[in-house]
Amino acid sequence: EPRIVALIPARAGSVRVPGKNLADVGGKSLLVRAIESSRDCDTTAVSTDDQAARSVVEEYRRCGSDDVVLHERKPEHATDTAQLEDVIADVLAQHGEGVDAIVLLQPTSPFRTAAHVAEALRILETTGCDSVVSVTANARLHPSRHGMMWTGDHGGRTYRTMGNPRVRPRSQECSEYAEENGAVYAFTRKHWDARRNRMGGDMRALVMHWSEAVDVDEPADLEAARRMAR
Repeated sequence: EPRIVALIPARAGSVRVPGKNLADVGGKSLLVRAIESSRDCDTTAVSTDDQAARSVVEEYRRCGSDDVVLHERKPEHATDTAQLEDVIADVLAQHGEGVDAIVLLQPTSPFRTAAHVAEALRILETTGCDSVVSVTANARLHPSRHGMMWTGDHGGRTYRTMGNPRVRPRSQECSEYAEENGAVYAFTRKHWDARRNRMGGDMRALVMHWSEAVDVDEPADLEAARRMAR
């Protein structure tokens, strides 16, 4: 059986939503939801510099969940400009012996489940690909939605179209597209060792419905997730 390690990055310094990783959605924190979605992985490493997040990991271990481990985030990896690839490298240096695949699970996706993770790992194994990225599909690239931009200052902003406003094709005539949603990244250790990136190589998509792919990035996202959980 391949050995899988899940990495949950949970640094303390969220700017737009302070304390975001411990925010409650439907009676569970975002961090707890992320840990629960990793249940099919052999090891779940929570990488954090936050004492509250450390306490969550300690509680899991007190309850007998030895597969949930704490990774102490280095200060240089806990800044606003830090790259997740640096965190992945540091986690694998401590917990990567014998690992065949890595799953990155950001706490900001409250409706990602263990079933999504299992499907990503299934795609990784059955296709022999290098990486799997979760995407939100069922949308179409439409000029009237994606071809405009703001101009002017905040006091009197106006729209300026980047295309021809007289040419407005029907939505069914537009190309389908998918958007990376940040919920699940799965990749092989071989791919990581070769490219040092969670994406790329022979990359496949894990398609999620928009309601499963909510990403908590701002206070409004958190309130929307809470309403959906209710």
